[in-house]
Amino acid sequence: MPPSPTPRTASSPPADLRCIGPDIHGVPEGTITILGAGTGFGVSCLARYRGRPVPLATEGGHIGFSPQGTEEIAILEALARRFERVSVERILSGPGLENLSRARDEIASRAARALSAADIVQQASQGDVDSRETLSKFSSIFGAVAGDIALAHGATGGVLIAGGIAGRIESYLTQGSFRERFEAKGRLSSFVKSIPTRLIINSRAALLGAARAAEEIGLG
Repeated sequence: MPPSPTPRTASSPPADLRCIGPDIHGVPEGTITILGAGTGFGVSCLARYRGRPVPLATEGGHIGFSPQGTEEIAILEALARRFERVSVERILSGPGLENLSRARDEIASRAARALSAADIVQQASQGDVDSRETLSKFSSIFGAVAGDIALAHGATGGVLIAGGIAGRIESYLTQGSFRERFEAKGRLSSFVKSIPTRLIINSRAALLGAARAAEEIGLG
């Protein structure tokens, strides 16, 4: 049986986190997955051993992209014409967002626009339809990948989203199909539905983590 989610009552979410989807607790002391989309796609997890947290770095950003539906299959085919292998990092990163925009232009048989990730985010904020649809697809694929990695890690403690891009597209993550795709895991949907997904909104999270690690090994 999957772990049962625990609804929050009077307590509010931690100030450094913002819920993506339902505001539920994960399993206490459960494994936590951390994902970050920025210059690349970072994947790590915080496991537990005899009550102690054990951070694990991985190369999970280089797992293969698994498309769902005809549009994503077309995106994979477009990217496969450019890259020998299409990993999730080819989409879920700053350069990946540019790849995704270019692939969508190719699929639509329109001239490719030389847009940076920052351009896409800015144009979307100004109402550009193509840029908004690109960010919607980005967040949708992000949710699907996050759910897959949560299954791989058994992340009953939750999934945390970090990285330079996530904070700039918060509304797409919280109001789009991120959580729907996260939970769409067939026979394992009931398992991932009990896993909270949260966006890290503290811009100093990496520095705070490094300081904590230094303190624990006696460098502080």
